[in-house]
Amino acid sequence: MRYWNTGDTPTNSNLGALENLARPWAGIDAERLLGVIRGVIRIEKMLPKAVGAHFKLPHLFVGAGPYDWDAALRDKYHSELCEALSAGLAGVQADPTLAKDGGADLSDRPPTRGEELEFACRAWSRNRTSSNLDDLRIACSVQGMQSRFDKLERWLGRKRPGSSPHTVAYEVECALGDIDRYADDYHSVEASYRYAERLREREQQGEED
Repeated sequence: MRYWNTGDTPTNSNLGALENLARPWAGIDAERLLGVIRGVIRIEKMLPKAVGAHFKLPHLFVGAGPYDWDAALRDKYHSELCEALSAGLAGVQADPTLAKDGGADLSDRPPTRGEELEFACRAWSRNRTSSNLDDLRIACSVQGMQSRFDKLERWLGRKRPGSSPHTVAYEVECALGDIDRYADDYHSVEASYRYAERLREREQQGEED
């Protein structure tokens, strides 16, 4: 695995995810191939333009086609996709403007769910209002995170620790930390509309000021 250091944590994370998806898989079946394709589609749209420009990928919107392809065609398509991803990653790594402080504009990518989760965790940790908790609830409304928020909410509704040897406050902090710890896994997912709109409003206010 390469060490990615563009200066933008979500982009570093997504480049690492693409590197994982670029690994060849002999005899890949239709379901796994579609999983790879969906992952590439999801990540590609989260990349800054300066990064995405390095990737010349085959047609990705194949529908359910891989289920109708024979093994040879699936292998051929997957091989072409892996080669294109590897070439793009090599191009990014070789581009000096994409190194940290290299000068490329990486700000034109969409906000990520990982960023939203980190922001919501910090906001609620500092100021435990119902509004901030609602923001955290929305941020966690993605696969794999909902159960972690549910755990936090259960502890918030408790007055006594029950069978836990720890205090309720300790368990709340652990549940919040669990959400924050896994936030980096969600940089390939778009932020919620609510979070993205708030960012746009803040940017507009900054321009007006």
